Amino acid sequence: MSTFEVEPQPRIDVRVEDGASGEPRRLTTYSGLVWYGGRINVTGTSDSFHTDRFAGPFFLPDSLPYDPAKTATLSVAVTVALQGTGGDWASVLASASVVADPRGQPVAWVQVHLVGKGKIPIGLSYRVEVLVPPDAVMG
Repeated sequence: MSTFEVEPQPRIDVRVEDGASGEPRRLTTYSGLVWYGGRINVTGTSDSFHTDRFAGPFFLPDSLPYDPAKTATLSVAVTVALQGTGGDWASVLASASVVADPRGQPVAWVQVHLVGKGKIPIGLSYRVEVLVPPDAVMG
């Protein structure tokens, strides 16, 4: 069984103003690559590709800690794009949310959920934006 391997890029974290209310907000942009079924070999030797389905969640390793009591006040947007596969097609659905720590800690983290089918191994780029009141980020 394959798992997702996440390679985050530097996180962008800025203060913004809500256009409708004028309230201050914190906008954090997470981006990077996620691999399923291993990494594609770019050294010139061939990979063994096969068509398969993939599904599952993964936590962003560079997620800021969010206050679970304030997760109702945030907005999350996600975009994914195909970066590499052994074929010319892939079908992917993505969603993202801030969810409670699975270990029971009093904190919440950004989680992405992917469902798709394509030639495996497959590489996808992701971009997740989280807009929250400044006090929703812990620490």
